[in-house]
Amino acid sequence: MLWKENVILILFSFIICALLISLLRPNWKEVLITYVRTFIKLVIGLMILLSIYSSKWEEGSLRTSTQFLPGHADQVNYTIKLLVGIHGFNISIQGHMTEKDVTKNKGYFVGKVIEYNERFEWSWSDANKMKEYYEESRARNLPKPLLWALEYFVVDEPGSRYGRFYRSASWYTNLFLWTAFISYLISLVMFQTVVNYGIYFLATSGMLLLIANSVWAIIKNSVPLEIYMGNGTLVPHYGLTFWCCFSTGLICLLLAGILTVITLLHENYICTIFAVDPGQWYDEVIYLLKKERLTYCDFPVINNEDIDDGDDDSLQYTAVYLRRGTVSYRKMRNI
Repeated sequence: MLWKENVILILFSFIICALLISLLRPNWKEVLITYVRTFIKLVIGLMILLSIYSSKWEEGSLRTSTQFLPGHADQVNYTIKLLVGIHGFNISIQGHMTEKDVTKNKGYFVGKVIEYNERFEWSWSDANKMKEYYEESRARNLPKPLLWALEYFVVDEPGSRYGRFYRSASWYTNLFLWTAFISYLISLVMFQTVVNYGIYFLATSGMLLLIANSVWAIIKNSVPLEIYMGNGTLVPHYGLTFWCCFSTGLICLLLAGILTVITLLHENYICTIFAVDPGQWYDEVIYLLKKERLTYCDFPVINNEDIDDGDDDSLQYTAVYLRRGTVSYRKMRNI
């Protein structure tokens, strides 16, 4: 999935650069609010997609010295890294061997560059897929440290079911993330039609992202993963993607709250921000007798005061604009 992560980053980088370049014009202040709104929407979408495809929900690294290759007793110093994501995990080993990095047979490893990067995908429908990966890795004669790390995800015994619990956590987290992304796309459409609904879907997307974080933290093995290797221990911790997902959820909720307050206090500002017709706030126009108008004067309605004195009908009836979602709208509809 690393290539998908890179494609997403490159694509969004081109879009943002295009926006910045198009902003370089004399009347840039007039369209600045449009560019800021578009930039925020793009960043939220980028963060959600990276949360789905990135392999840095958990990450850890260790510099240690162990036996490296099967059949060789050489003790080699190297760095091993573990990246765990929604769709799988990566185990990488890197090192550039010098004389001080090799303790025994210096002639074999000195001057060699060690670089391994193996990707193992979760198979949500096949719990035995990890065992197949392990057997294939052994057949390929991969380094012992890589096999030791992979073995922690293969063993399925009480207290050591890391592979099973990570696989279950990734399954449910993936569902919530995709639901959050769909809610985000709906909010983009709603912001161009009914702003209130766009705010609701944006808040829903934020809550789903926070739920995804909670699901990942709760379902994975309650016993922390500790990979003992040589004279050290590799302990993965929450990575950049986990915190990006968490912060994006908070930002969505914060933006939804701010937009809700602005809508309640200054609804015309919302129409300006999202470049929508202010008439969208009003669902229909009805005509009331003056007596009926006085009866319902406590409702938050907007009256048309432009009455032509020469028109008998206009003297008898008054136009009332009903706003969608208000008390007046609900009660008038029940008349």
